[in-house]
Amino acid sequence: MIAQGCAPMGSNVTQKVNVSMVSLKWGDFLSTLLPGALALFALAGFFPAMDTRLHNIEQIGTTFGVVLLIAAALVGELLGVFARVVWERFWLIPHCKPPDALKLAHYPRMGSGRFLRW
Repeated sequence: MIAQGCAPMGSNVTQKVNVSMVSLKWGDFLSTLLPGALALFALAGFFPAMDTRLHNIEQIGTTFGVVLLIAAALVGELLGVFARVVWERFWLIPHCKPPDALKLAHYPRMGSGRFLRW
């Protein structure tokens, strides 16, 4: 994108500007949208109207497709929140404790048992 700058009369100043409104990375796509779409497809069985529309996928229009993408992103984010709040706090951290890096046993020692100073 080339932006025209403010310059005195008669001179023309151009400046190159990099513009990135949304950076959608593959990691975001894989960790949010795909699990959300899978969860939406699994939950569609409980909602008959959505189930019939999803099974007739060739008749899904642009508007409903965008709505499905937004819903999949929201459900994927909710799954991420669930994983952060419940799974990590109540299962991962109690079962897989991280090592304590501040214990004195982790610091290198000199031969006489004194600690090295950096």
